[in-house]
Amino acid sequence: MKANDLSKTHIVLADADVRIANVMKQALRGMGFENITIVSKGSEVLDIAQEEGIDLLITEWELESTNGTDLGKLLRDPSYNQNIMMPIMMSTARAEISDVKSARDSGMSEFLVKPFTSQSLFARLKRSIDHPPDFIISEKFTGPDRRRRGNPPPGMKELRVEEPIKVLGVNQSRNNGRAYMVPNDKRIRKQANLTMPLDQLITQEVLVEAQASIDAFKEESASWIGGDVLALENAVQQLRVNGNSKKEVLQLLLSLKSRAGTFGHDNAVKVCFEMYLFMQHVFDRQADVHHKLAARYVDVLKILLSQQAERYDAAMQQALIDELTKMTQRVRLSQW
Repeated sequence: MKANDLSKTHIVLADADVRIANVMKQALRGMGFENITIVSKGSEVLDIAQEEGIDLLITEWELESTNGTDLGKLLRDPSYNQNIMMPIMMSTARAEISDVKSARDSGMSEFLVKPFTSQSLFARLKRSIDHPPDFIISEKFTGPDRRRRGNPPPGMKELRVEEPIKVLGVNQSRNNGRAYMVPNDKRIRKQANLTMPLDQLITQEVLVEAQASIDAFKEESASWIGGDVLALENAVQQLRVNGNSKKEVLQLLLSLKSRAGTFGHDNAVKVCFEMYLFMQHVFDRQADVHHKLAARYVDVLKILLSQQAERYDAAMQQALIDELTKMTQRVRLSQW
C-alpha cells in the first residue's frame, strides 16, 4: 500500500452554489485530494453515504431541499450512514455565534466561515484528519466531543463513560441513558497510510499553489458577483410589496459575501455581513427608513464591486463603510 496517498480519500462537497464548490474542489485537488464529488442536495449525500461511502463531508448550511444541520444529524445515525464518525465540516457564510453552536450541536466536526482561503480550509482539514476529537454516543447527542478541554464545566458531574464499543452497532447504546466516549478511529489517516503529520505532506508551498488555483477563477467570478448584485438590488426593491423577499435578500447576501470575499473584495464582505445582520435582526418592513437604509447598502456594494471601484482608494472605501455603520446605529437607536 502506497504511503501518504490522499488520492483515494472520498470527499463530498455539498453546496447549492456549484460554482464555489468547484473552486473549493480545485483547491483540494491542489492539496492532493482527487476523489471529490460535488452535490447540491442533502438526499444525494445520504445516497452516496449508503451506496459508496464518504470519508469526509464539507457541507453548506443551505442545500436544495434541506439544510446542513439536519443533514449532519442524519449522518450521525447508523440507520443512514455506517461511517458515523466521519469528519463533517460546515462551510458557510453564516458567522454568528448562534450559527456555530447550532452546527456543533448537530454533530459537525469543524466550522469554516466563507469566504475561505487555501490556508483556512487546510487548517480545518488538518484538525479533522490529524487530531479528530473523541466521539460521543448518547440518547440526546451523537457526534464529536464538544468539549475542547475535556473536563466537564465547573460544578457538573462527568457523565461520559470511556468504554470502547462497536460503533457500527450503536443503536442500543444510544438508547440506554448513558453517554459513551469512543476514541476516534482516525480512519482517513489509516486509509491514506499517513506516516507524517498532514502539514509535512501538504506544505506551505503546496498551499500557495492551491491558493493560485482559487485565484485563477477571479476573472470568471466577476460575472457571478455582478449577477448577485443585480439580483440583490431587485430583491430589495421588492421588499415593500413582497414579504418573502427578505429571505431572498438574506440568501443573496450570504452568496455575495462568499463569492466576493473568496476573490479579495474584503470591504464588500464587511458590508454584506453588516447588511445581513441588519436585515436578519432589525429590519421592519413597515419602517420606511429601513427600506432606505437597505437601498443604501446596495448602492455601496455596487460601488465596491463595480469596475469603477478602483476610482475609490482605501480611505474613500472605508468612508463609505463608516457612513453605513453610523446610519445603521442611528436606525437601531431610532435616532435617525
